[in-house]
Amino acid sequence: MELSREVVAYKLKAALASLLVFLVFAAVMAFVSYRFWFPDYLFVTDGGLQGLRLVYAVDFVLGPVLALVFFHPEKTRGKLIFDIAVIASIQIGAMVWGAWQVYSQRPVAVVFGNERFISVAPAIMDLQYETPETLRRFSDDRPPLVYRRAPVGEMEKRRMVGMVFQGGFHHEAQAWLFQPFRANRERIFDRQAGFHEHIGKRLQGRWQDWVAGRATQDMSAYRFALFEGRYENALLIFTPDGQYLDWLSLGEEPLPVIEDPDKVKKAAAAKAAP
Repeated sequence: MELSREVVAYKLKAALASLLVFLVFAAVMAFVSYRFWFPDYLFVTDGGLQGLRLVYAVDFVLGPVLALVFFHPEKTRGKLIFDIAVIASIQIGAMVWGAWQVYSQRPVAVVFGNERFISVAPAIMDLQYETPETLRRFSDDRPPLVYRRAPVGEMEKRRMVGMVFQGGFHHEAQAWLFQPFRANRERIFDRQAGFHEHIGKRLQGRWQDWVAGRATQDMSAYRFALFEGRYENALLIFTPDGQYLDWLSLGEEPLPVIEDPDKVKKAAAAKAAP
């Protein structure tokens, strides 16, 4: 088969058709991922964007390349229909597989423990008979914000450690310790003076950009908490009653250690006292 200009044009047209199918899929998946699976800060920090990049890299190349290789105007109608069916099956299969991989890693809860929030994927919740629907008893946020209480007594401590080492359940993924988010917000927001100090020293520019034009610019009118993502970290911003407002990126740098300045001063004074 001669690779003439007409053949090249035909193959490019087939590749373009395959590319258009991919673009529709990409747009739909990006919308669903950002709107439902990895909303807001989770899209950038916790795998939504990174998952899409991986899926797109495969699907973007796969369909058009197959079309370029197998399509030819001199093939019989039966062979072309067979090629279309095979290529469509491979491309759709790759799209479905990629979408499932992203979906299966979506956060179903964002849990506060050890002075920061982290996300919890559905697989580890399924093992504890928890679903996105049952987790909403802890908050009406999507995904639900949850407080993980500290274990009380030796038996609970042993249970927590046992689940970590025997079952692979992370400390913040043990549902038996979960409690409602807003009922525990005073514990979550107990180091605000330290956050004010950190923002003033390290995030002043980003904070000024965020607060500009808002009705309330006083930092004390907001509450802050850290989020440790799988890819990036963030500073979450809330109202005093626990309503989530927005986030500031901390990038890939380690989470800062936020301490209560008053407690630090008292400890230093006690240590210096004779």
